Amino acid sequence: NEDATLSAVRAGQVNTLRYAMENDCPCDQEIIFHAAQCATVGGRQCLDYLLNEIQLYQENGAMTFTAAFVTGNYEALQCLLEHGAPYNRLYEDIEDEIMAGIYIHLQDNDICDYDERLQKCVLCASSYDVAFVAPESRFAE
Repeated sequence: NEDATLSAVRAGQVNTLRYAMENDCPCDQEIIFHAAQCATVGGRQCLDYLLNEIQLYQENGAMTFTAAFVTGNYEALQCLLEHGAPYNRLYEDIEDEIMAGIYIHLQDNDICDYDERLQKCVLCASSYDVAFVAPESRFAE
């Protein structure tokens, strides 16, 4: 069932995911979202498998991109960008959400200066010319 594929992704078990998919276990497009949040080597392997072998990509890819960014999952972010993640959508769709997510992440984790994983995400996204804040954004100063 659908729980088998989702459980495999959340656990970062690419072989289990592959077995489930080969045996016609269903999955929905939200599975990409969960793979992007799984910050393990297995999670990245699941994401690669879903994007490359299953050729599954979420219609609302901006949400997945944001989830990878906010969780500091640099490897997933890079993988999504390489597969054409919709980072060039309207500012309101992505940049404000990323900035708000980063702020909440830093606040929730009592991180005063910066988080190295988030810094890697910023550098990675910058190489794709992702603009983080629109001039009219509430985060622009």
